[in-house]
This record gives sequence, C-alpha cells and structure tokens, in this order.
Amino acid sequence: MSLVNFFEVVRVTKASVWFRELPNEVTEHDGYGQAGKKAPITDSSDDEKGPIFRKKIQTSSFDGQQFAHEEYRGNIEPWNGQPVIFNTYD
Repeated sequence: MSLVNFFEVVRVTKASVWFRELPNEVTEHDGYGQAGKKAPITDSSDDEKGPIFRKKIQTSSFDGQQFAHEEYRGNIEPWNGQPVIFNTYD
C-alpha cells in the first residue's frame, strides 16, 4: 500500500516547519481508483486545506536532505512537481 498526501509549507524556523495538507486529485488510475497517480490542487482555497501543524526538521544521515516525519504517514519531503504513484491495495 502506498498512500500519498501533499502539504504546503506555511512557516519555517531553524528547527521547525509548519505544514497544512492540500487537497489532491487523481490524474491517472487503474479504472477502479485503487492505484494510479495523484497531484496536489495547488490553487485550492484555505477552506479546502487542512489544519496547520508543526514538525521538527530532521536531516538525513544518508544524503543530507532535510525532511519532517509524520507518525503513521512517513516522511514529508519536497514534491518534484510530477504526479506521484499511489495504490490502496492491501
């Protein structure tokens, strides 16, 4: 299973970053909506976005890239601008 969420950075300090979740849309799917690609809706209104939350900035010991970690969701990393593969298969 590979669930995908997108977030907007609201504020950044030396040690923390504040996010809020963006709504997303499926850009391609398998015909059933169980797998495919998703992208954020970047021009969504504030009413459509999630609540603001703060996370500690961490640095990867592997490649030095900064990231934040959301428990039960995984790492929050910069989006490369391309639709992201998802699947909801168990």
